[in-house]
Amino acid sequence: MYDLIQNFPVKYPDPVKHKIVMSDNLKDFISKLLDKNLKTWLGSEGDVTEILAHPWLADLNIPSILEKKLKPDYIPVIKTIDDTS
Repeated sequence: MYDLIQNFPVKYPDPVKHKIVMSDNLKDFISKLLDKNLKTWLGSEGDVTEILAHPWLADLNIPSILEKKLKPDYIPVIKTIDDTS
């Protein structure tokens, strides 16, 4: 997997074949996170500000997340500390 990330372009699932639809903003976000050039890599400035400013995350309410005021859509049921099911 490391070799694929480092040496090959990002491939996205076919929306018809795989039934996974990804917005252009999401594809851009992923591509920038996996940029091969560390100088243009999203977040290369050294803090999270550049990442959080990306349009794909525009609807996120960061203060509410940091203050743990948002309830997650899904909470997994964990049976034991080692449960990875």
